[in-house]
Amino acid sequence: MGEASTKLVEQLYGFDWIGLVSREHAVELLEGLMDSDFSARVSPEVGDRELRGVDGLINFIDALERDFEEFRYVADEIADAPGGRVVGRIVARGRASKMPLTSGFGHVWSVHEDRVLRVEAFLDRAAAESAAGM
Repeated sequence: MGEASTKLVEQLYGFDWIGLVSREHAVELLEGLMDSDFSARVSPEVGDRELRGVDGLINFIDALERDFEEFRYVADEIADAPGGRVVGRIVARGRASKMPLTSGFGHVWSVHEDRVLRVEAFLDRAAAESAAGM
């Protein structure tokens, strides 16, 4: 993952996915970053499923919104690896319980021609490092 790819991926971290101004804003943001063939593999701990396209990602955000009133991915480290790797923390707050929740994560990114092609999610950082070729 080169510098341009790293900057592209950085845009997807730090903000509250639930607090997006509108679904239209979320779609606009994601369509500006994602390849038309984008896919995301969700962590095995949360269903190990494949999301396809921006619509698949928006459906996932809708599910997060039902459970959480806040949901952020905080990138602690972005590593230049054969498969781009990001590790950090998920910071969330339950919608009904208001319970604060935190978990580590690892994402492995594939970027092609200045667009995100694929992301693989892991709650196990070591698994993310292995998948990223580190």
